[in-house]
Amino acid sequence: MKTLSRPVEPVQPVDRVAAQAKRSFLPEIQVLRAVAVMLVVLYHYWPDRLTGGYIGVDAFFVISGYLITSHLIREVERTGSLKLWAFYARRARRLLPASIFVLLFASLGTFLFLPSDLWASTAHEVTASGFYVQNLWLASKAVTYSASNDVASPVLHYWSLSAEEQFYLVWPSLIIISLLVARKWLRGHTTTTIGFTLLLVTLSSFAISVWGTQTHRAAAYFITPTRAWEFGAGALVVLLMRKWAPSLTLSRVLRWLGMIGLLAAAWFFSDATSFPGYAAALPVIATAAVIVAGDTGRADPSDLVFRLRPVQWLGDVSYSVYLWHWPLMVFAPYVLRHNLTTPELLALVLLCLVVSGLSKRFVEDAMRFWPRLIRTPRATLLAAGAGMLVIALVSGTQVFAAGVQEQRTTALV
Repeated sequence: MKTLSRPVEPVQPVDRVAAQAKRSFLPEIQVLRAVAVMLVVLYHYWPDRLTGGYIGVDAFFVISGYLITSHLIREVERTGSLKLWAFYARRARRLLPASIFVLLFASLGTFLFLPSDLWASTAHEVTASGFYVQNLWLASKAVTYSASNDVASPVLHYWSLSAEEQFYLVWPSLIIISLLVARKWLRGHTTTTIGFTLLLVTLSSFAISVWGTQTHRAAAYFITPTRAWEFGAGALVVLLMRKWAPSLTLSRVLRWLGMIGLLAAAWFFSDATSFPGYAAALPVIATAAVIVAGDTGRADPSDLVFRLRPVQWLGDVSYSVYLWHWPLMVFAPYVLRHNLTTPELLALVLLCLVVSGLSKRFVEDAMRFWPRLIRTPRATLLAAGAGMLVIALVSGTQVFAAGVQEQRTTALV
């Protein structure tokens, strides 16, 4: 019987930098996505058990900052420029199909299951979510984000997607400005200029986050200026890993400490924690540590878990799980006409995973890899605009229906 010899693990720091840079498959990113989404789901479904599970969103922000910055810098190095429309088209193909589909589901579910006095308010939130300003809408209403609150909006969770999209709008432009400055005044020191810009944005946002959490906590939770530093932390990791990689031993320490820090924050934090502010530094640094650790070698026990197919699959469908878990939970008590029991919540988690898998395959990936959209960024952006207009039309119809229903109720009284 043939046995596979264990690959030699790199030990020299310089070799580690090169080896990490060449990796195309990043199991740690998928694991972080899987852990992050399950923390959020468990927090929303059992808020009294996992009181700090909301920090899963912060992990997502760090991951997004890391991945997007990696892609942008690689494009700059490969082509010497950035094509904004192509970038936005790729983001639209990746995020909008499933997002719009779930928003339409939320609108239909609201009409079928929720009381008519919630139709108009939900329609406004669906519109805000469709145009990725839900976080600003919630901040303006001074909504307190808590899973224990009796909030019936099926799209409350879109606030984080809105913050992410707003980051996507601004960050590529900052890189382009950095490129222009570097070429005109700094003798082409592109990476240094990008790093300085990134560090300035990250530190400024962190200061705003600390101040805002202390003075306007409800709004500070949602708005992008108080969250941009979390994306920035992921972006800084990109620049760090281009110049330095930890030794194999340090990588293992970083991975274990990072995962412990992430889970500790989820366990010990609660709605009483002043968040984001200083407290958000723990899940952000923990997530960054796992990414920096990179490949820890197959001798590391954690590597066995990181490469499990179910874990990798959950990371792959994490976006769909995040989209679907909340509206399903909001509608379920209205459908069953009672508060959900533990077995029913477990069944709902299973249903969410099934629906998310189907959504990933037949909605998300179908549009993401549609050849015509890939070839023509303009077609993607036009389709995205059409989808957003459909959301606005559906929401407007729902507001009208709410008004008609209110008039009927008033007439009966």
